[in-house]
Amino acid sequence: MQVGATHQSHSYSSTDKLTKTLQGQSVVFDQPGFSTYSASTGVSKGAWIAQIYGENLTDTRAALFSTYTQYVKSVSVNRPRTFGLTISYRFEGSK
Repeated sequence: MQVGATHQSHSYSSTDKLTKTLQGQSVVFDQPGFSTYSASTGVSKGAWIAQIYGENLTDTRAALFSTYTQYVKSVSVNRPRTFGLTISYRFEGSK
């Protein structure tokens, strides 16, 4: 069993605070801070292993990077809430 948390404080999309668009707007965006949480658990029997996991359990929408290109503001966001199941089999090599 495993539980995890990640936090990122606010950040700026650029180190160049002087650059402006043709309309005079700054191209530096302040991305707010965010936190995400994840968890996983698994069982094994013999050579079989089954694991379930969840990432971004609170479904936080976070701006990872913002930019202003050709009169359009673009924002890259993190992955949404994700659940998954992994089943694996461990092959034993010859001894």
